[in-house]
Amino acid sequence: YGLDSIHIPKIGDEPPYLQITRVTAESGSMLPLVWDGGINNTKPPMLCWQGILTTGWGQYWNPWTLRGPIVLYSMVIALVIGLFARKLSGDALTGLMGGLIYLGFLSTIQHGRPFLTNPPETLFLFLPLVVMFDEDSITAKNTVLCGFCLGLAALYKSFFLIFVGAAALGLVLLYRAEFRPIAFLKRYGVFFTGAVLLGLAIFSLWLVLDPYPEKILSQFFLKENVGKFKLSNFWTGLYSGPYALWRLWLGNFANAGPHALVLLALVIDAVRRRKELTRPEIQLWLYVLGFLIVYSIPTQRQENYILPTCAALSVLLALRWRVLPPVWVRISLVVVALFFAAFFWVQWEVEGAFGARLFSWKNYLVPLLFFAASVFSLIRIETGRLLFPLIVLGALLTGCLLYT
Repeated sequence: YGLDSIHIPKIGDEPPYLQITRVTAESGSMLPLVWDGGINNTKPPMLCWQGILTTGWGQYWNPWTLRGPIVLYSMVIALVIGLFARKLSGDALTGLMGGLIYLGFLSTIQHGRPFLTNPPETLFLFLPLVVMFDEDSITAKNTVLCGFCLGLAALYKSFFLIFVGAAALGLVLLYRAEFRPIAFLKRYGVFFTGAVLLGLAIFSLWLVLDPYPEKILSQFFLKENVGKFKLSNFWTGLYSGPYALWRLWLGNFANAGPHALVLLALVIDAVRRRKELTRPEIQLWLYVLGFLIVYSIPTQRQENYILPTCAALSVLLALRWRVLPPVWVRISLVVVALFFAAFFWVQWEVEGAFGARLFSWKNYLVPLLFFAASVFSLIRIETGRLLFPLIVLGALLTGCLLYT
């Protein structure tokens, strides 16, 4: 909804990516990446290549052709989550819940619609975990597939993602080897080495194909990546400043958005059941832990760095959703209902203040529909009586807002 608008939920990285893509397309060459100020290698080229191809080298330059593939990535991630949750649980409804939970994450709404690298990064770092989740998954085909995924993730954002993805997956495989390094190397050493080397080889194509590799070394490697490892304020930065450690380790509650309270319930549930967790649950939690540990090392720690863990958390939430205390879901539904009621009211007040029609009927219908869905779900949880109280409450609220 509103994908062609400049007002969709977004972050500030989108305009620079759009500008680099546009100017590079106008140059008539895929490399080097350029913008108004000259060569720009602050990010790898995959997102820009994607934008150049989907817009027909800039001939069909509009938000749909640029943002559409990102939304498609988000939907594919939800599908992978759904199929994975169904496989683990043996229940189709649990799979459906997993996909919908991911689409309901605030981070999916913020990063899964604009022209950004985050959905491709999430997909290509989560897929190796899915591919390797079976105990007997060590094959040459899976090694190539995982290496290819790591390489694509790196070409979208950074070569550092190869080591992040390998560390998170490695922690899961180390658990399967009962945390014995020698057993891990014997069983997974060839796979691990092959996947990482293939990922690095795919990423290195950027250096090989770009006519100015020295610019990549200075702008991307030294400035953009090494610059995030500042040892001078490492220890103080762990507990103070804009990138303190707590921001990263609590970051998924911000990423969860409407699911934050249910995610808190999931964490409490996992701590209480720590000795009773199933093997799939342990592996999914270790995958999340791997990201948190690795991203604690750079001095710039942001919640959007751990977005791939939202896929794993969506699976965990789906697996435990029906047994979590309903009070957490009730509170979440109340918050969501109040938000959409306020959203409707604010639009109405803004139009009243300007004395003009600023919003279409869809701008009013959307929050009302989501409000009704929230109240419907809340009433169903509380009493099981569905339709009549919903109609009464919806009519009362709408009447009050219109009167105001």
